[in-house]
Amino acid sequence: VADHEVELGTIELLLAELDEADHPLLVTELLVRQEHMRFSTGRGFFRVEQVERAVALSVHAGDSWQHVYALAELAHASLWAEREDALELADAALRRATALGHPRALAYACAVAAMSNVFSSSPGGVELAARGVAAAVEAGDWWAFVHATLWEANASGAPVSAACVDVDRRRRHQMVDLGAPHPYLAWLSACEAIGRLLRGDWRGCTDLLRVALGSDPGGAADAAARLSAAQLAVLQGRQHEAEDHLTRSEELFAETTNFLAFEFDAVRALVRLGAGDADGAYAAAMTGATSPGAPPTMCEQLCPLAARALADLADLARERGEPVEPVLTRLASLLERFPHVIPDSAFLSADYQAQLEALDALYVAEAARARRAPDVARLWTHAVALLDGVCPWDAAYAAFREAEAIIVGGERTRREAAVAVRRAHRLASELRAEPLLHEVVELARSARVPLDGPGERAAAPALDGRLQGLTAREREVLGHVVAGHTYGEIARALFVSEKTVSSHVSNLLRKTGTTNRYDLARLARHSTASDPE
Repeated sequence: VADHEVELGTIELLLAELDEADHPLLVTELLVRQEHMRFSTGRGFFRVEQVERAVALSVHAGDSWQHVYALAELAHASLWAEREDALELADAALRRATALGHPRALAYACAVAAMSNVFSSSPGGVELAARGVAAAVEAGDWWAFVHATLWEANASGAPVSAACVDVDRRRRHQMVDLGAPHPYLAWLSACEAIGRLLRGDWRGCTDLLRVALGSDPGGAADAAARLSAAQLAVLQGRQHEAEDHLTRSEELFAETTNFLAFEFDAVRALVRLGAGDADGAYAAAMTGATSPGAPPTMCEQLCPLAARALADLADLARERGEPVEPVLTRLASLLERFPHVIPDSAFLSADYQAQLEALDALYVAEAARARRAPDVARLWTHAVALLDGVCPWDAAYAAFREAEAIIVGGERTRREAAVAVRRAHRLASELRAEPLLHEVVELARSARVPLDGPGERAAAPALDGRLQGLTAREREVLGHVVAGHTYGEIARALFVSEKTVSSHVSNLLRKTGTTNRYDLARLARHSTASDPE
């Protein structure tokens, strides 16, 4: 019934009572299953030494299913730990399981063989994993079913690919038809949810998260689901919800970085960015990027997130009139250590290579934004072209930055600026990415780009006195600039000439150190962003 807490407690009681000399094969089975239950309850990842003990305990019965089962899971743990003998162990487990024909041993041996093929970029992983799923059904082992399914999906393509999501979907329906217990269904639903989220299918992701979190899914599945829920929430502007899900996921799983199959570091960085904590976002991304062992899940996102955090810090330093060199020094160090995004060696498919190329372009563009490079608009345009259709959330964000760079740079036509703004608006609207959508709308308003045709102008917001040295009239003019009003509209509203408005705007640019109307409006919005009113 998949009550993992009770099962783990029972296993520990049995291991305390049994004499391994009298029951070596039973103890072997329990030692391996103990590692499965420790993972499922969130107590930690596989301990290689524990599974080695199980293999050694049963080595005298090399033709037993328990020994082959232990050998397969030693290979599983060794692949994650990057041990040199991992591939040989996986090959030996598959050969022995095939000769033995025991369904439980075969399920785990086929799963780890598929995993081994993915790690070594060898063909045949999909077929091996599918064979493992069939053996798991015969054995009635749902842990093996999900394990084999995940590697069938991984062998089919990167998590962002349609093929990977389709495997999870088909196997999830199969589990429902077979009457699988909810915690295992929740585990697979959580895995499918992250794939749908990465593909921009936020509605499908939401539905699956409701399944996963609709009843107690167990520690590992709960943590996986909440990490996806945290990402979706922060991307759609529900910051408190995102932080709650992240906090709960960290409570559920004991180990939250290094080589685990969870995206803790990337999600932490994303949530800190959502909170406006660029320093915290950079620290979280670098924790994942520099952790020992195999890279964590979503490792390819870490460098772009770190560069984005540094670009935000550089913008903030400039707005405050503070030195930007310390931030640029950190950026140079980041680029020297990681000239490209960090690849996950488990995925070498064509769709994953396209994702890496797109994220590399995003990484380069963020670095250029931090430096205020003269060709930053071109770099954002290139990033959008590569990200669109591959990484929808990143494509929407890059489209906003492209539009921003075009408007600030002033090197392209007004028509090109309008096209870029409207594309960013469309992409953000499709994803319900509310924070990003707000930025795009403000950009369009400041640049006087209508998003949906002509309509009423927004009212000029009231500004407080945080922009020091401005006269009352200049603050009044600034409010109209933020609202995106033309010189003529401002002149009519204030009963002055357009020449007078132009003079006020020139004074505002000089006093604030900004170079154009958009920079001026952005500074004004930033100065009032924390005002409770």
